[in-house]
Amino acid sequence: MRIIKPIILIVAFTAFLNGCSENTEQLPPPIPSVKTFTVGELTKGHARRLSGYLSASEEAVLSFPVGGTLNSVLVVPGDEVKKGQILARLNSRPFELALQDAQAKLQASRARLQEVEQRYKRIKNLANSKFISVSELNLAEAELSSARAHVASAQSQLEDAEQNVLNAVMLAPFSGSISQRTVDPFEEIKAGDRALIISSQDQLQVEVLVPETLIQYVEFGQKVIIDFPALKGISTDGMITEIASKVAGTAYPVKVRLMNSPPELRVGMSAAVTFNFQQADLESETYMIPISALNLSFITAETGQQESATIDRRNVPLLVFNPETSQLEKREVMIGELRGNQLEVYSGLQEGEQIVTGGVAMLRDGMTVRVWTPEMGLAR
Repeated sequence: MRIIKPIILIVAFTAFLNGCSENTEQLPPPIPSVKTFTVGELTKGHARRLSGYLSASEEAVLSFPVGGTLNSVLVVPGDEVKKGQILARLNSRPFELALQDAQAKLQASRARLQEVEQRYKRIKNLANSKFISVSELNLAEAELSSARAHVASAQSQLEDAEQNVLNAVMLAPFSGSISQRTVDPFEEIKAGDRALIISSQDQLQVEVLVPETLIQYVEFGQKVIIDFPALKGISTDGMITEIASKVAGTAYPVKVRLMNSPPELRVGMSAAVTFNFQQADLESETYMIPISALNLSFITAETGQQESATIDRRNVPLLVFNPETSQLEKREVMIGELRGNQLEVYSGLQEGEQIVTGGVAMLRDGMTVRVWTPEMGLAR
């Protein structure tokens, strides 16, 4: 009886272990969850969004044509001014004294001319009557010419003096805003020294660098769309007005005129210009997908390229989720260039399809998966 009890216990323990083993073998493997991206609407053409900055299409560096002591500066950067508004003044006293002196010299030269003209008339009459020689008449004519030249010179000096009085006052050449000021009152400045910079707010433009690979598709008068990162929801149409003929590094400077200028815009603001090229070789319909959907392990295995290789237009594999079978399907698609963190796809996808965008290197064709949702937590 004592021998039978241990045997029964051993048999029961063995059966328990076998039951646990059978239960373990029956558990199905966990189904991984994957993050997906739903392919959206087609994008027409070959769009490019390039960064630039706002500048004034009309800008002037203001200086005084004459030197002197700066008496007052009536504006500061940011001030809005009207055409003809006084911006700064030099001490006008020296110019007023020079004007008075020029006026006096002109009066004296005119009085001298009257005397010479009267003397010439007398000498000419005497010469006609043969009372004086021809040489004396020639001397009188020379004196008359000299007196007339002095009057003309004095008149020119007077005009210059009058202009200098006007030049001592700086006026706005057009309506706009003051973008820079480099002088202060009571400074001694020379003629031509930069004092202020005025920019027109009525006509703004965007200066942007276009890569050399795209400059061949940029044309004068081409329409573009401009938006401003600092001003959400504000955009405007633009037109290309200037294309540089000389490259700056690897890009060409291009200027785009705004068709209208919202009042919120300021010179110097960052801007983004969207070019939509419609040339025949670029007029293709594309989808935009996240770059994370690209399985670089497939590319390096099939082409032998490094992961850092430049992405160009060619066929690469993606993983597409089939909702009917809950399985992944390997799909060859033709990709183009990068636009920020998105990738162009020219063929191989349909709108509404779901592509895998996370952990693609650990997944394979035909694998059963489920679509990750935020309620699941981290994807496994």
